[in-house]
Amino acid sequence: MPFNCHSQRMLLLKEELLIKCKKNLLSMLLALTMILGILAGCGATPASGGASSAAASDKAPAASTEETAKDAPAAPADQQITVGVSVATATNNPHIVSLVEALTAALEAQGWTVDLQDADNDSAKQSSQFDTLVTKGVDLIVYWANDAQAAVADCKKAADAGIPVISYFIDTAEDAHQFIEAYVGADQLEIANAVGEETKALLGDSGKVCIINGKEGKTDFVQRSEGFRKSLEGTGIEILAEEYSDSDRTQAQTIMENFLTTYPDIDLVFTASDDFGYGALNAIKAAGKAGDIKIVSIDGQPEVLQAIKDGEWSSTIYQTPAMMAEKVVEVANRVLAGEKIEEYNQNTDYYLVTEDNVDEYLNR
Repeated sequence: MPFNCHSQRMLLLKEELLIKCKKNLLSMLLALTMILGILAGCGATPASGGASSAAASDKAPAASTEETAKDAPAAPADQQITVGVSVATATNNPHIVSLVEALTAALEAQGWTVDLQDADNDSAKQSSQFDTLVTKGVDLIVYWANDAQAAVADCKKAADAGIPVISYFIDTAEDAHQFIEAYVGADQLEIANAVGEETKALLGDSGKVCIINGKEGKTDFVQRSEGFRKSLEGTGIEILAEEYSDSDRTQAQTIMENFLTTYPDIDLVFTASDDFGYGALNAIKAAGKAGDIKIVSIDGQPEVLQAIKDGEWSSTIYQTPAMMAEKVVEVANRVLAGEKIEEYNQNTDYYLVTEDNVDEYLNR
């Protein structure tokens, strides 16, 4: 009898132990399942941008942030891309040279082939070069039009051939926008308005102003004059005259000499670009009025920055070639990846440079 009782206890203990083991094993299996589920869930979550983001990151221009490059769409990685670059001029002045060089370098940094066409400020030549790019069947055209209106016919040819176009630096006539993916560059009316605001800060409620403009009829110069004039409306500042210099320093110097004779009490001259504006400075210096007659302008060329530092020039608008080039690459990748650009104006930043902050820009 005792033996039987002992045997029963042993059987009961074995059953209890077996039950506990099963419970422990079940708990361990459940915990393991949960851990594996969490790990699998982390591994299954796709990275932002997927394969395209990796390609964009590998090909991002040097000026891009890692995050921007990761998130931006990219052109097909297995496709050899050729980009046609049609510019009004590539050698007109140091600012233009830096713009074209920065753009070319940024595009080539993507591994793309660049076919650069310099029109030498000749609209007929640019149209012929544009036709050549279309005939070659390039994948994309970056276009700085010498003649805003001629751009309509040029861009239509590209659209008909299925070649996307990005307008760059200076926009085309509005009629051409239907054939263009986007415009990358500063808002010319906006930067001219900034010059006008600086003019009001320099002169106060009254003053006498003359304008020296560039090539007559070119979109950028038309808009720069328009924006500047509009900003001065309702003030006591009087615009005495405006003359076109054909973007030539010698002509600008002659115009300024005539202004000094006709309007000896002039307070300020707005030159629509630094380059030919330097001709105005030469005339002002020859008249012994450097620093007395204020000069405001647009572009941010090195010699004008130095003139600001020397107290001979009041202000300029600095546009960063590298930033514009980076934006072109971003938009180009989006277009080549098949994205429709909803916002036509892809405006880039600009900076007002005066004697207070010129040191920040002199060595850029």
